[in-house]
Amino acid sequence: MRHVIGSCLTKTDNFNKGDLERKVEKINICAYPNQSGPKYPTVNHWVLFLQCSPTSSVKVDMYHMGIGTLEISSKKYSHTDQAVHMFSLEPTREFTVDDFVNLVGTERLYRYDFTDEEYREGCRFWNYTVIE
Repeated sequence: MRHVIGSCLTKTDNFNKGDLERKVEKINICAYPNQSGPKYPTVNHWVLFLQCSPTSSVKVDMYHMGIGTLEISSKKYSHTDQAVHMFSLEPTREFTVDDFVNLVGTERLYRYDFTDEEYREGCRFWNYTVIE
């Protein structure tokens, strides 16, 4: 946990550290609709929800702020109801939120450069890389 939480590239203001010990039951991968206006008409924003119960999750969101910024936040729902696309994965082995965050830290996946400034693409690939 220290790798990611201590990084200046990570935002954890809305993260309950008690969630670290929670078992991940499902990984919900959601695409938010484009909010950037007509300049980016085909780009959705993809995020992960580490579902810990039917009514709670930890949202893992890599977003573009000049350089990639990772936001980890506790939620009182399993996934967003604002998604235009969503699919779920069952874990192939048991792991906790802390295991996931440590993987991100160990593999330095909290440091991410998106494609050029004009298109801001990369969150979908980042999610693919983390899940792989």
